[in-house]
Amino acid sequence: MVTFRDDIHSDYGQVFVHNCHFSHSKGTGVRMGCAEIYESTISDCRHGILLASSNSGLVNSTIENNSGYPIYFDGLKMTLDAYEYEERNFFIEEFGNNTFRNNGQNYFAIRGKVEIIPGDLYPGPIPNRIEWNNLSIPYLVTSPLEFYGLDILIWEGTLVKFKYYPEDSKKPYIYLDPESSLSSINLTGSEQIIFTSEYDHRYDYEYFSGKHRDSMAGDWGYIEGSDFDLSNCVFKYGGVYVNPNTGEVIPDSSAVIRINAGTSGSTIISNSLFNSLYRHGTLFLFEPSVDHPVHIDSTSFLLDKNAYRIKTVESAGTGTWSIDARNNYWYGRLGPFNPDSNAVGNGCRIDHKIDFRPFLESSKYKMELVSLVVRGVARNLDDEIIPNALIKIRGKKEKTVYSKEDGSYYISNVYPGYGYEMQAFAARHKDTIYENLEILKDTTHIVDVYLRERTIDYLVDTITFKINPAISEVQVGGTAYRYYKVVDRVHHEPVYGVEVFVEGLVDTFY
Repeated sequence: MVTFRDDIHSDYGQVFVHNCHFSHSKGTGVRMGCAEIYESTISDCRHGILLASSNSGLVNSTIENNSGYPIYFDGLKMTLDAYEYEERNFFIEEFGNNTFRNNGQNYFAIRGKVEIIPGDLYPGPIPNRIEWNNLSIPYLVTSPLEFYGLDILIWEGTLVKFKYYPEDSKKPYIYLDPESSLSSINLTGSEQIIFTSEYDHRYDYEYFSGKHRDSMAGDWGYIEGSDFDLSNCVFKYGGVYVNPNTGEVIPDSSAVIRINAGTSGSTIISNSLFNSLYRHGTLFLFEPSVDHPVHIDSTSFLLDKNAYRIKTVESAGTGTWSIDARNNYWYGRLGPFNPDSNAVGNGCRIDHKIDFRPFLESSKYKMELVSLVVRGVARNLDDEIIPNALIKIRGKKEKTVYSKEDGSYYISNVYPGYGYEMQAFAARHKDTIYENLEILKDTTHIVDVYLRERTIDYLVDTITFKINPAISEVQVGGTAYRYYKVVDRVHHEPVYGVEVFVEGLVDTFY
């Protein structure tokens, strides 16, 4: 690893690197505070570059064959001095015409606290605007990303993904303090701003190759702040809120957008999509009588109807606020469901004090729903995988698959509904049946099947055509019928009434 430091200034002295090759580092190839790298190569390391300043740049360079990320940003600092009074306050100031190939994950990985640091000679005042611009490969938030006292402007076409961790306490999120805001920049309106799971490759297939798990609701956390102005955005597979003290998920506080409206500010969301979230779409945390205008329009909430798409949590006292949520699609032709304001609604639920009329009866996103998937792993009671197990799901239609060598199975295009029956069969195991399964809309439903091993005390003895020609014959159409008998393993005497599973067939015979 090569590390460049300049301790003369606390705001990271800038290092210029030109026409260099860094390779075969066990850790990060190049670690810098603030760097301008030109026409250089970083290869065959764990991570390519780790930077800690958003004034950095990378131009006409190649980052390849690294096992991890090509670039990792940890706690970005926007440094200001007398020679950089121009407001070039980009998240990443200059990145262009680079080549990223054969890396473990082609992402701009990012985490930590983002802040502005004025130098000793900076004439001030300190600007508080940072632009989160669209780069050539996606961002990946690997752990909490926090903004303090900053106005973030995110450009159209920006793809922000969140790393998946199976532990709930590690779900990454974005936090903006009460003095920060997040706004979108839409010059053409043709490109969406995407917030999604790292395993959602619908938006970046050209950068992805290899196997991956399916993206699921709850893969990542949330975006929390007090001031939002977002348009043409997509929020998918997030929405998990974890108690910071206990590390446990709080379902009723889980939403992909958490509006902390205890301070001044406003919330505007338009022409956006909320899809495949863990729980609620937006959660508004209001203080009594707080003045926080909320306006949501032309937005589609394509989620489970049992959860709230807009939920409010008001602390003690009587608030006078209301939410303007007219002209949205609520996943139902009759609008959102509320027992008081719209008891006939067949869409997702909404809370009180929400003005939702008129509402949209259809959505341009409706045909873009993710195909419903049922998947899992077949195991025995000792938690050992079972390959070649036959998995059958019965509902409006029947679908059957076999588990792979790693025990996993995958059934796609299953209709949502309640009352499904799933059956599992495997050689030398007793049949397993799961009843009354509920398959929700636009989700990945996980069912790990467990089968109990049976003691095998018998064999199947094949009766060939030549040995018993009287009962083995070729029927009309050329179909050959072959007969078998089951015999005791020790004495080879016939046994009766035992289950026989024939690979390639669905049913068990006796």
